[in-house]
Amino acid sequence: MLHLPVGVLKMLRSISISPDARKALEGWFVIFLMMIMLGELYMRQSTPAAIALQFAQHNPVVQDAVGNVEHARLNWMGNIHYDGEDGWASFKVHLKGARASGTMDVTLERQRGEWNVAGGRIVTNKGRVVEIGDSTEKTISLAH
Repeated sequence: MLHLPVGVLKMLRSISISPDARKALEGWFVIFLMMIMLGELYMRQSTPAAIALQFAQHNPVVQDAVGNVEHARLNWMGNIHYDGEDGWASFKVHLKGARASGTMDVTLERQRGEWNVAGGRIVTNKGRVVEIGDSTEKTISLAH
């Protein structure tokens, strides 16, 4: 439960908004929430999001890091940028595997209309960090 200092509570109670202004603010608030929800829906249904999830579930390096991915889901935030036939996207994917759980930051590139994974980084709950890229995959252990 959130406990605000007494001074803050008094200040908030003293703010008076006319009924018309309150209705206008409520309307804008609803529009704002709808924009967030529609953006989230668009992101989750996008081609780069589907490729990121497929990568998380089937890539051998990811499988090795957490041990046979049992569940992968997108975080509620991500970025998708289009520039004609090119672009980029980045997502945070939560992973649950047979040996460990973790989070994967994955970046995708779009060239001539084709999305591909450009790289990523997995951090497991056991402190293992795995870098995924075009070159060799590097593993670092943060466990003591």
